[in-house]
Amino acid sequence: MQDVDPNTEYGERTLEEGNFKVYVQVVRRADAILPFTHNAWQRTLGQVVQGAIIWPKEFLVFASRSPPS
Repeated sequence: MQDVDPNTEYGERTLEEGNFKVYVQVVRRADAILPFTHNAWQRTLGQVVQGAIIWPKEFLVFASRSPPS
């Protein structure tokens, strides 16, 4: 996660309430449509490759770590 401020400008839009700017490192479904595009030329995760995107908070999954035993 890179930013959570809803007033942050990214590309051609602002994050707005309930969205985060996140960095994508691995794409498993290249044809997955981005829920919010931030420019006119990237519409799928595959077009982003490795880079930042705007992603809704409710779609984020945080991995939980178990305490070491």
